[in-house]
Amino acid sequence: MNRLKQQRTGIWLAAIVTGLLVTACAPPYYVQAPPVPENAIRFQAGYPQVFDRIVQTLEADGFELATTDQEHGVVETRPRELKAASSPAGPFEYQTVVSIRVGGTRNTAWATVQVLLVPSYPKEQDRIIEQLKRGVQAR
Repeated sequence: MNRLKQQRTGIWLAAIVTGLLVTACAPPYYVQAPPVPENAIRFQAGYPQVFDRIVQTLEADGFELATTDQEHGVVETRPRELKAASSPAGPFEYQTVVSIRVGGTRNTAWATVQVLLVPSYPKEQDRIIEQLKRGVQAR
């Protein structure tokens, strides 16, 4: 009985040692950073610090943040109203949304900035809302 127990222990020990040897000889896994986009702003500071400063800068400029995901390098603002203008279709307003992608390492970082500008026609929106209300109530 004792001999059978020793054999089982020996087999398990051999399996563990073999597993350790195989994994020790395997090449290490490296995560490759994506290439830095051509239009990126480059920073001589680490990724966490740059990410935090981007968030602080947007908030100081009056933007309300919709998304701040440091793990995925995403910062997006909520729409912000800009000055109204006029056109043949009537007055319209602009909203702007800032979308920033951040990447980097412990020592350097980069960011790409995209500003989305969305026009809005309040009179046309009111007209469509009224038309929808009438259409839904008529059924």
